[in-house]
Amino acid sequence: MKTARTNMKKIVKIMLEQGEVTASDIAHISNSNQYFVALERLGIIGSRWHTRANGTKCKMRFIKDRAKAIKFIGVIQ
Repeated sequence: MKTARTNMKKIVKIMLEQGEVTASDIAHISNSNQYFVALERLGIIGSRWHTRANGTKCKMRFIKDRAKAIKFIGVIQ
């Protein structure tokens, strides 16, 4: 479970820096969708469907509650 929490913190940090991301943007974390779902259940992130220029659909993830995200990763701002 420690690995899961560490991976979720990494994802939140990336999202705070980059804004919206997809699972393919987090390719270095195996099966990142499971962490996106957990973070969405915690109310930290949200998602929306997006159609790319080539017509494919993907789910964009974004920070829903910035204060909760910062508290989750343990950064004080």
